[in-house]
Amino acid sequence: MDLLTVSGLGLAERGRVVLAPLSFGQRAGQRLALAGESGAGKSTLLQLIAGLVQPSSGTVHVAGRRVRGPAEVLVAGHPGVAYLSQRSELPQHLRVEQVLRYAQARPAADAPALFALCRIDHLLANRTDQLSGGEQQRVALARLLLGPRSCCCSTSPSRTSTAPTSASSAPCSTM
Repeated sequence: MDLLTVSGLGLAERGRVVLAPLSFGQRAGQRLALAGESGAGKSTLLQLIAGLVQPSSGTVHVAGRRVRGPAEVLVAGHPGVAYLSQRSELPQHLRVEQVLRYAQARPAADAPALFALCRIDHLLANRTDQLSGGEQQRVALARLLLGPRSCCCSTSPSRTSTAPTSASSAPCSTM
């Protein structure tokens, strides 16, 4: 069974096709990279998968559970999908260590290796509002990976410069 199943997923706005319907599946442990010209719909597809944008057609299932769009639920998003946007949106005026501790669903023993992987182990005592944009993005990635999500989507994985996240969509459990 696929971890992620996309069936006929498409988006049209004001009579214009933004994303032509597409279908695919992704098994747990696989990574998927999306490549295309600017404006081709890569970020839109990831937002649809994460349940942040309401599709015009089709469905998304994560671990057999349907992802509902914002027109169907009070709070947009899906508990099984983590989405990392181009802006990190970290809480301000907190130490990095605090932000990560609040997000942590994984065993504490996993955290140091994850912090080293994301190249943030030296930033733990710093406040989030004192970090560079790249540092904020790496902290946001670590926060996302510490959570209980089974599928991770990122619109700009290359900004984080970490090898395991070079794909646009990957099962969080592989991290």
